[in-house]
Amino acid sequence: MQLLYFIFLHPFTTTSEIVQTFNLSKTKFQNIKKQLVTGLGYYGFSITDSPFCFTGNFNKLCQFFEVFLSEKFYSFNEYMLPKEQELIEQILQGFADIPNFSVLQQQQKLKKCVWVIIKLSAHFPKIKNTKKIVMFNKHSIVIDHSQFKEVFQLPYSDEIQKKLTECYLAFKNPILPSKMKQKKEALITLITHLYELFGQSKKFTIPPMIHTKLARYEGISYLINHEKKRFIFEFFKHNGNFSLHISQSLLNELITFRNAINDDSLFYELLYLLLIHDTYLTNLIINKQQVKKVGLLFTYSKAHNSLLVSLLKNLFQESLTFEVLDFSDCTSPHQLFLSFDYCITNMSAYRSTNSILLDAYPSECEIHDLNQLFQHSPFKSMLEVLKKPLPKI
Repeated sequence: MQLLYFIFLHPFTTTSEIVQTFNLSKTKFQNIKKQLVTGLGYYGFSITDSPFCFTGNFNKLCQFFEVFLSEKFYSFNEYMLPKEQELIEQILQGFADIPNFSVLQQQQKLKKCVWVIIKLSAHFPKIKNTKKIVMFNKHSIVIDHSQFKEVFQLPYSDEIQKKLTECYLAFKNPILPSKMKQKKEALITLITHLYELFGQSKKFTIPPMIHTKLARYEGISYLINHEKKRFIFEFFKHNGNFSLHISQSLLNELITFRNAINDDSLFYELLYLLLIHDTYLTNLIINKQQVKKVGLLFTYSKAHNSLLVSLLKNLFQESLTFEVLDFSDCTSPHQLFLSFDYCITNMSAYRSTNSILLDAYPSECEIHDLNQLFQHSPFKSMLEVLKKPLPKI
C-alpha cells in the first residue's frame, strides 16, 4: 500500500528513487512491484516500468483511489495540503447547483473526487497537456492558472477541466448506461415489493445518491474494508425479528435483487444507500419487529420479584413484553408456559422447551445468553445464504 500511494503522489518516479526512499534492495523492490502489478491487474489496470505511472481506465482508477483514500485516512488533512484544499474549494463553487450540495457528506465526496482527478491527471500526459476548449458549466470558476500549477505541479489544462465537467455532470444530471438502467429497474422492483410486504402502498423516488452511484460505478466500492456489507448484516441482526412469512418473503426479494445486480459490491452499496436515505421504508422495517411475550414466574418475595422484573424490563423492553405471573395462582405451569414465547423462572421442576431457568440474580453471562436468545429470529438464520458466492451466469 505504501508503494502504491507513493507512486500515486509521485508520477514518473524511478526505481532508484523508490529504492532510496524506502531503503529497499532492488530484489525486494522487484518482489513488491510484482505483487502490486498482480493486485492492480485484478481491477483491470497496471503500472508502467520505470519511470512509473498508472495505466488503464481513468474513471476506474479515480474510483479506486477514492475508495483507497476513504479506507486509509479519516481526514482530508492527512493527505491534502492546506493550499490544495483552498484551491479545490474554488473549483467546487462550480458544483453549487448539484443536488444536496449543502450536505457536508456530499461536499466531502466532491472534494475528494476533484483532488483525485487532479492528482491522477499527472499520470496521463495527454490529459495534462491537451488544449481542447471545454465549457465547465454555466457558472464561471475563477482559477489562477499560475497558482494551480504551483500548488499541484501541473498546468490547469482544458482536459483536466473536461474531467471535472464529467464529474460535475455525474452528480448534477447522472446519465445511466443501459446496464445500469437495468439495475435501477431491479432496485425499483425491490423497493415496490418491500413497501407492499411491510403493508404500505406509497409513491417513492430513488434518492439522488443512488443515481449518482449507478452513474459513476466502475466496479469498485471497497478494497479491504467491506463496511457496507457489515452494515447490512448488523442492521438486520438488530432489526430482523419478523414473522416466518415476512422473513421468507424478504429473503426471496433480496435474493432476486442480488441475482439481478450480479455484483455483491454494488448489491450491498445500494441496500446501504436505500436504508440510509429512504427513512420511511427503514422505519417500516424497524417498526415491523415482532414483540415477543415473556412470562415471569418466580418464588421469591414480592420485593425480590419486583427487582428482577425491573432489571429485565430495562434490559429488553424494546423487543419484549413482560407479564408477571402469580405463583400462588399457578396450578399448571406447563400449560401456562404455552401461552408465551418464553417463560423465565427459578423453578427447575417446571422446565419446558420455552422456559429459561434463572437464579436469584442474572449473571453477566446469563444476560448475554438471554440477549442472544431473544434476538434470534428465522430471518437472521436465513440471511446467511447471502454470504454464499453468487451463482455463475
